[in-house]
Amino acid sequence: MVGVALFGRAVLQIVTYMRLGQPVPAGTRTNDPVDRTVTVVREFLGHTRMNRWGIVGVAHWFVAVGFFSLLLTIVNAVGQLFQAD
Repeated sequence: MVGVALFGRAVLQIVTYMRLGQPVPAGTRTNDPVDRTVTVVREFLGHTRMNRWGIVGVAHWFVAVGFFSLLLTIVNAVGQLFQAD
């Protein structure tokens, strides 16, 4: 019960925080999807913001790449459940 209460409180805090934002005009988040995708890939691979922190940024890059590698490994393992060639 304590875990459920803490989870509910955390969800409420996140929702309250998100409601502080301003509404976004229609179409501003969906314009130019290619440019947005390139930016996301550049940020993920280059970690341009985190690398301002020096060694912490480099360590964080290894963690992010590790999570991506883990995702690929899990996808591969699930695929092998259905076809174990």
